[in-house]
Amino acid sequence: MEDVSSLVGASIQCWTNTLSYLWADLLNNIRGVQNLSVGDFPFTSPMPVFSNVKQLELNRLWKSGQFTHFLEHCPALKVLCIDSVDWRVFKSEESSWVEFQSKLIPFCMLTNLTTIKFSKCKGDKSDMEFWGMHKF
Repeated sequence: MEDVSSLVGASIQCWTNTLSYLWADLLNNIRGVQNLSVGDFPFTSPMPVFSNVKQLELNRLWKSGQFTHFLEHCPALKVLCIDSVDWRVFKSEESSWVEFQSKLIPFCMLTNLTTIKFSKCKGDKSDMEFWGMHKF
């Protein structure tokens, strides 16, 4: 990939886990962006630290653990946009909502995070329990 160090924003939809090393290479090359949108992240690969990312949008399908893993690699994050994420996928693997919510948003982020945007909420019990457990 050519030099993309001047890139300010990027949007990626990862619909397949084949050739995951190429996705990992792409993420590494765009690690300097300030605005990042990522959806359908079906694989676990070496994750670069996105030290400049101020705004992150996570959408579509994510597996438990990947969501938090991505957030942990954005230490300067100020704005988090969550779009169409099914919380039931996460809750099914946790023993309680308290344990679940403590793992979803890393504690270190709470000092920088100023805004959370939650889009396309279905308003079901899982959505309401998620927001009820967080005291931002």
